[in-house]
Amino acid sequence: MKIIKDKYLRRRGGHTKILDILCKNCANKLFVYQKDGTGQLKRCYFNRIMTDNIQLKENEFNCPQCKEKIGFGITHTDKRLAIKLLRGKISKYENNSYRRQGMFGKRDNS
Repeated sequence: MKIIKDKYLRRRGGHTKILDILCKNCANKLFVYQKDGTGQLKRCYFNRIMTDNIQLKENEFNCPQCKEKIGFGITHTDKRLAIKLLRGKISKYENNSYRRQGMFGKRDNS
């Protein structure tokens, strides 16, 4: 896993956090996400999801373990695909292991 450094990260002040996203109902770990900038986590962009076990079925994202609806697929105004999260359906914890592992990638100038 590498930190993605691109125009979106730079627009949000260059601050990033790696978050473990869990189902609030059953505490199943759903994915690892790179959150850029400050503010609430309202949507998760697919290009920032750092694990590859994400599956949308009929445009819905459900917990694979308890089948609770977590969110649904959207295309944001900047044409990036994302999961719009439903309020109160996830827990998130900052994952600091990336700092110890040196997961900073090269800058993408796109």
